[in-house]
Amino acid sequence: MQFSLLMRRDLSKSSKMVTVSKQQDEGSENRHFASTSEEEKKRILTDRKSKGTQQSTESKMRCFNAYLKEKGYEEEGAITDADLPNVMLNFYSDLCKTNGDIYKLNSLKGMHAGINRHMKETRGIDIVSDPCFLKANEMFDGIKVKAKKQGKAVTNSKKVIRNRDMELISEYFSYNHHLKPDAKLLQERIIFNILYFFCHRGRENLHKLMKEHFKVFTDEDGKKFIAQNLDEMDKNHCADDPNLTNEGHMYATGKQKKYPRHQNVKKNCL
Repeated sequence: MQFSLLMRRDLSKSSKMVTVSKQQDEGSENRHFASTSEEEKKRILTDRKSKGTQQSTESKMRCFNAYLKEKGYEEEGAITDADLPNVMLNFYSDLCKTNGDIYKLNSLKGMHAGINRHMKETRGIDIVSDPCFLKANEMFDGIKVKAKKQGKAVTNSKKVIRNRDMELISEYFSYNHHLKPDAKLLQERIIFNILYFFCHRGRENLHKLMKEHFKVFTDEDGKKFIAQNLDEMDKNHCADDPNLTNEGHMYATGKQKKYPRHQNVKKNCL
């Protein structure tokens, strides 16, 4: 009799567990929204900005923290919100390279922006627009004027590749193609074409590109060209930017002898 009661209890529990399991399965089939873990939420927040931006912010904060340590301040996290404006004012006035030279104008702006990104994320403080930082920002403007007077506002852009250098590059690919065509040479050619025609700054996102990112198009004159088909996020194109990351075109040349891999655009360039 006791054994029979135990059996009935076990069967009852099993039945309830099966019912709950079925309900859960039915619920998962009808579920519309995901269940995001805390780790995934942190990753989404981190990935909303490009890796280059994150590295830039960390670099600017290393400089700021080095200043605090050298001047005998507390660590950045221990400085109160009330004391921060005065600390920033002193930081801007003392800011210079290790050799004593003033930073270039773009470097100063990058320093300002990087520290501001950190403060907004960790403290909820905007050191650019908050009225409490008015005096500090006036000091920063004064330092920018000083940099400009010293000729530090000039941006040294990379020089345009000369025609002769382009010929040497083309000869390299052509010669080695006829000598010993292999996968490594093809990879070098593809990477060069992407960097040259689509202007990927600092090879950003280059390792993530797939052939699906590109497509062969034909213009109104019947000429074929390759353009980027899928958008991507980079340092200058984030979530709120409606423009395409890259609008470069790589046209087929038809010059088989000089550019052997351009003969078949779709097969050889992708």
